Parts: sequence; structure tokens; C-alpha cells
Amino acid sequence: MYKTILVPLDQSQRAEAIFPHVEELARCNQATVILLHVLELRSLAYEYYGIQPEMDQLLLAQMTVAARSYLDSCKQRLAAEGIAVKTRLVNGPVIESVLQVAREEGADLIAMSSHGRSGLSRVLHGSIATGILQRSGLPLLLIRSLESAPSSHDDGERVVAQEVSHANTPT
Repeated sequence: MYKTILVPLDQSQRAEAIFPHVEELARCNQATVILLHVLELRSLAYEYYGIQPEMDQLLLAQMTVAARSYLDSCKQRLAAEGIAVKTRLVNGPVIESVLQVAREEGADLIAMSSHGRSGLSRVLHGSIATGILQRSGLPLLLIRSLESAPSSHDDGERVVAQEVSHANTPT
């Protein structure tokens, strides 16, 4: 059914909440998983740190190294489970980049976690999941991940509550 599954990641544990679902789908369908991280090329240094734009290249280089390392780590994790995995690291606006990579790779499913923002936080930060849902004709497997305080039985690991939504809404 699904042969190419695109998984956008933002280097957070919340984003990785999608992995068990992707692993199962990939195994059942003998699919290739494409792990994607998007770096936005805007005036990074000035916007985030109030320093001069010429520092952007240095900051971007550091972010690129960190993102490649993260993607490699995630790739190894899935490959250890016998899943075919590719990684992509691209620059650009997140929603547009996810949709572009989906087209380039021939993805038949986008699978991702939502951070579950609402209210003012969603207005200020936007919703990548909503943007992708509204602009893509591809099926979207969306896991809403919520962090809660660690319980006594999980040795300090984060507890992730998940809510699955599968949508195939043409734009």
C-alpha cells in the first residue's frame, strides 16, 4: 500500500513519537522511510540571537552538522529494525520543503507528530501539520504527542500520549 513514507523531524523527542507507527507500516508494506529535517534560511543569527547577519553562515554550518548527526542517529535506529531508510536535509520554509521533498521522493504517505499546540502558541508558532494537511493531497498519518511528568515505572523517560489521525483530504 505505502512504498515511500516521508517522516519530517525537528530534532525533538516529540517528533520521534511517530517512529513505532512508521516502523510497523514500513515492515508491513516493505516501504522505504525517508527522514527529513528542514533548516529555514532566514536571517537566523539576527532573528534568534540579535547578532549580525554575516554570522548566519557560521550558525547555519553548526545547525547543519547537528541536523546531519541527528538524522544519522535516527537512520541507524530504524535500520537496526530492518527498515530501509534514507535521509534528507534541506533548506527552506518548512511546509513548502516537506511538500517538495514528498514530490521529489514519490512519497505516498507523510507521517509525523504534532506538538499539540493550541491557542496563542499555535497562532504565534503556526502548525506545520495543519499546513501540510491543507496543502497536500497525500495521506497524512498524524500522531499528537503530549509530554507529561515521568511516572515512577518509566525510569525517567518521557511518557508520550498518542492520538492517531489519518487524513487524505485533497486541497
